[in-house]
Amino acid sequence: MHATKVEMHSIRSRCVVCVDAELKLWLVAEDQNQRVVEEQRYEIMRCPSCGLGYTIHGLRVEELWRYYPKQYYSLDDNRRMEGSKASRVYRKTRMARIKRYASSGLLLDIGAGTGMFMKWAKESGFEVEGLELSRDAAEYGSKEWGLAIRQGDLHETVFPPSRYDVVTLSHVFEHLHEPLTAARKLYEITKPGGLLVVAVPNFESLQARVFGKRWYHLDVPRHLFHYTPRSLRAFIERAGFKIIGLSFFSPEHNWAGILGSVMRLNAPGERFMHKVVRKLAGVPAARAAAYVEAVLSRGGTFEIYARK
Repeated sequence: MHATKVEMHSIRSRCVVCVDAELKLWLVAEDQNQRVVEEQRYEIMRCPSCGLGYTIHGLRVEELWRYYPKQYYSLDDNRRMEGSKASRVYRKTRMARIKRYASSGLLLDIGAGTGMFMKWAKESGFEVEGLELSRDAAEYGSKEWGLAIRQGDLHETVFPPSRYDVVTLSHVFEHLHEPLTAARKLYEITKPGGLLVVAVPNFESLQARVFGKRWYHLDVPRHLFHYTPRSLRAFIERAGFKIIGLSFFSPEHNWAGILGSVMRLNAPGERFMHKVVRKLAGVPAARAAAYVEAVLSRGGTFEIYARK
């Protein structure tokens, strides 16, 4: 099984969506965000038909873990965000979009972190359950906020079939090794008529094109796949879902993709002038640019809504 996964991200030559389309080398990128291993480069192949991108890393699953440093699941950041007015606005906006399609029921948040979105969903009238890979984050949300968060991996965790009215994955799908297998499992655990919500970076966004190998949302090697709306739609539809909505607006992630491509976001030991420039000039400019690209349906991230 491990050998298969290594092969998928090291020598694959054809697109898993388009089958007959031969992948082309798109760019070579480094880990700009976490910089766990210095000067290691990763080829990103791209399908010329659907636009799906593949990070070529040649690593086994267990080897990828060292590219997720402790701060990637920082509990301190989660505590800070829980008290942040902006973070509450982000969660409220996301929930408002979901409520266009589902107003109540049992919601499963995959990649729940400490459960901040679960808390908001619960306050909005949903019953909630969560799945989180980080043991520390899952335990924090369970103990601190009394949320039902299981620690585990989507592929390995067993769920009852047709259990959930809503299943959400916010910036999780790009980390999964086997997207079609994952989509089929999501279909199995969703109730008939239930809602699936998947948010990912947009590989054909304007910011992806402008910044190329320095694009913040590439996040190699942690992001294994780089999705376009067409390619993600193909995975979800093949699993049996019907697409009912698509949004390119994200007040949380789109502007960060632009600014993070230009300068470090909340860098450790950030100098005073860097912080001043980032907050007073960088953030407003990035927000304005992100709004424009979203209006043009080329936002830095996108969110798909699908019905079983």
